[in-house]
Amino acid sequence: MKLKYSKTLLEAQDIESPIADICWSPNNVKLAVATCDRLVLLFDREGTRRDKFATKPADPAAGKKSYVITNLSFSENSDLLGVAQSDNMVFVYRVGADWSGKKVICNKFPLTGAPMSLLPADNGFYTGTTDGKIRSLDCKSNKSSSMWTGGACCVSLARGGEGTLASGHVDGTLYLNGRLLLRYALPPTALVLLPPYLIVGSCDGRVSVYEAQRGALLRSLEPQLPPDRRDLISAAPSPSGQTLAFGVFDGCLVGELKESGGVELSMLNIPNLYASRALAWSGDGTKLALASQTGAVIQLEAVLRRWVWRDSVEVQHVSGRQLVLSRLANDAPPLTVTTKQAPDIFNVRFIGNDWYAVCRTSSTLILCDIARGLTSEIPWSGSGERVYAAVGGACLLHRAGELSVVEYGLDKVLHTVRTERVNPHVLSVRINEGATGGAETGDRKHLAYLLDRQTIAVVDLTTGIQLGQWWHEARVDWLELNESGQLLLLRDTRRRLALLRLDSGEKEIIASGVSFVQWIENSDAVVAQTPTHLLVWYSAWDPSSVEMAECGGAVAVEVISRRVVLEGGLLPYLQLDEHRLAFNNALRNGDLAGCARYLDGVGNNADVAPLWRQLAERALANDDVQLAAKCYREVDDVARTFYLEKTVELAADEGDGDVTVGLNNALVRARLAIFEGDLSAAEECYVRRASRPDLAVNMYKMFNKWTEAIALAERTDRASVATLKQQHMDYLTSTGRLGEAGAVLASSGDAARYASAADGRGARPPCCCYIHNYCATPTYSTLYTRNLY
Repeated sequence: MKLKYSKTLLEAQDIESPIADICWSPNNVKLAVATCDRLVLLFDREGTRRDKFATKPADPAAGKKSYVITNLSFSENSDLLGVAQSDNMVFVYRVGADWSGKKVICNKFPLTGAPMSLLPADNGFYTGTTDGKIRSLDCKSNKSSSMWTGGACCVSLARGGEGTLASGHVDGTLYLNGRLLLRYALPPTALVLLPPYLIVGSCDGRVSVYEAQRGALLRSLEPQLPPDRRDLISAAPSPSGQTLAFGVFDGCLVGELKESGGVELSMLNIPNLYASRALAWSGDGTKLALASQTGAVIQLEAVLRRWVWRDSVEVQHVSGRQLVLSRLANDAPPLTVTTKQAPDIFNVRFIGNDWYAVCRTSSTLILCDIARGLTSEIPWSGSGERVYAAVGGACLLHRAGELSVVEYGLDKVLHTVRTERVNPHVLSVRINEGATGGAETGDRKHLAYLLDRQTIAVVDLTTGIQLGQWWHEARVDWLELNESGQLLLLRDTRRRLALLRLDSGEKEIIASGVSFVQWIENSDAVVAQTPTHLLVWYSAWDPSSVEMAECGGAVAVEVISRRVVLEGGLLPYLQLDEHRLAFNNALRNGDLAGCARYLDGVGNNADVAPLWRQLAERALANDDVQLAAKCYREVDDVARTFYLEKTVELAADEGDGDVTVGLNNALVRARLAIFEGDLSAAEECYVRRASRPDLAVNMYKMFNKWTEAIALAERTDRASVATLKQQHMDYLTSTGRLGEAGAVLASSGDAARYASAADGRGARPPCCCYIHNYCATPTYSTLYTRNLY
């Protein structure tokens, strides 16, 4: 790495006025500088001072000059700034992740000793004090807790990955997560923890590299420093962990940490800087700030090479393993790209209107989404792949008949399928787009692609399970999933538009002659164009509900901002119904009350009847019976409304006035199961949960399910079986269904009794012959003949 002078943020003073500490925010927006006058100055990324504020003493009665600032640290989300003070206090200021927030003190942590070191933690900060204690400061609970105690004052603190924390004390002891790791010969004033290595520096000018878990010495380095200027005063690793910087007199030592643990340090001389009291790397590793004993703050720039791609993107190589991509139009924040698995990045190319980059190393590919600030590094060897960078929030790689799906931000391949159809028009990926509401809270990642010209396959990328295959009667030239991955639109070469429901596998042709089709963002609505009309489905779940509009010869180009952009006609665009789209969006997000409010505002319009019914189905799925009853009342469905209202009354009675509690009652659940047509579930509620088999029998009788009623009675109440059978026969004979009656008696072996009963009631021979036809045995034939004549 090469460092060169960039800017002087604060000039040196004629008298000794040391800078207490400096710290960059992790989001690379702010640089905080603590002065000897107990002020905190805030600089932006360009080195311009934007703000400042004065700190406060722990005890106002002691005076404003009763303390000094000892350390600074931003929280991990860059929203909080911790200020450690010598009066045994840590103040936490809410300064905001950007420049719009107002500075307020949100936490105070009084301590038993002066805090000498401060580092960010998951929910707050870590600090080491003069009494040797290492404490955790939780900003959510506003409580501090002791993690471990050393034998002397803490002079350094270092945090590594995976929750590891190391502390160095003035007596030379070094602790790792509370365990005494080793004893150093001198106070470890410069401490860096980069698992699996622990790097220690002190006033003797030596840099020692230890194995972090065992404390074994791996290497000991002695940089070429003057005999009277060998103090290693401070240390800071770069955000990538690849570069180390040590503060010394009149400059700093900079070197890269190799995988073997070796460090090659080179001296960067800055005359008249005096002691480098503090070092801080920017969040992207491109800038290094140095604070001196004389009050000067200097900013250095880390760059190996810089070049510009087509006047749109600047590429800055920070080191062999790290580079920064910056849009020259400033329409996206800079993106830092770092390889974790290879020694260097040797090739960078841009695709997708320069919003995406593909960086190649010897063994991996790094896929970059500049707009969203996401990178993915995956193992990859060889070349010749075709990259589709913007397919539904994912990147697709095709090579040798295999299609790999990579989600930006994840360092792995989600799934790989075999296909030769890699036209982007017949590939669709949806990764956690939109919101479905309800109980579905897991990842929703789906891929739709073509196995051949006429066969569509859909894969769940989370589990790798194929959800299904569907054959179409013509060649498919376009397909796309909706945002939730539950519906699939496809168009064939005959210009027919088909809608496929993945849950049921039902496919329906919904339009013909389609030249343009697009899902509307954040909804399940569809816009399509035929030669004569523009078609709008505000809910693709109800394909029969379609609105048609004249397009006057115009051609639809795209749908953006709830408008269908038209070209070549009288109208420049067609405005879509915001309210209908809002209803669908609220329904997808589970805001059923919001859906009802919208429909109430529309009024009694026949066009919204399908929406009321759709809302009723969702309300029943969420056990909101009252809302479902209201929905059916609005569409004048008297029978369903009456049934659900009686169910609500029963729930209120069973729940002592609380309908929500009453809905868990077995009798109420049975009524809801009957409403859904699931009589088996209703029987389960009546018999097992409510211990009322008589109600289940009556239910089956009500639905003329006599066979099920008799079977249930034989299991639960055998005394009533004969009565039920007689009622069954009476029902069949009273309705003139003598053939079925004969079949029942024939199956039970009691046809003679029924024939006698039929003769006693004056049954005509032709009618009784229906029974004769169902009895094929000679015995039955003789009985019928004797009783009929």
